[in-house]
Amino acid sequence: MANAIKKAFHPDGLNIIQNNGEYADQSVFHIHFHLIPRYENDIDGFGYKWETHEDVIDDETKQKIATQIQAQIS
Repeated sequence: MANAIKKAFHPDGLNIIQNNGEYADQSVFHIHFHLIPRYENDIDGFGYKWETHEDVIDDETKQKIATQIQAQIS
């Protein structure tokens, strides 16, 4: 999945995060990983707790992002 994100979006780096437990900010209680593409001039509130900006990304854009990643998985 990380390689698909790199191919689709060409980030400068990639954070792979797994939060474990309520006090580590885990909100879905099964194992899963967050893959966050990072760019040189990111200004997004990423830190111990990050802002998702989910409210500014519409469903159509989310689907386009998913399609771009899926196209890189073979």
